[in-house]
Amino acid sequence: MDAKITLILHHGGRFTPRANDGTVEYIGGEFDVWEDISAYYMNTFILCDLVQSCKKYSRIGDCFWLIDKDLDFNHGCKP
Repeated sequence: MDAKITLILHHGGRFTPRANDGTVEYIGGEFDVWEDISAYYMNTFILCDLVQSCKKYSRIGDCFWLIDKDLDFNHGCKP
């Protein structure tokens, strides 16, 4: 059985530390959602195509991801 994932891509914003507790939040930007993506076929090339389709970015800078939907930017964000 082919596992399906939901990809939520935040882009165009920035990570900023909160002054009161030092945790990180993502400020500004937009997000796009793709559902029922085959986890088996997901690779760097497909991810780059999806990113570039969001706003016609010519290059990708830094990329971070969360594996578990229950985690947040402070717990589980991977470079």
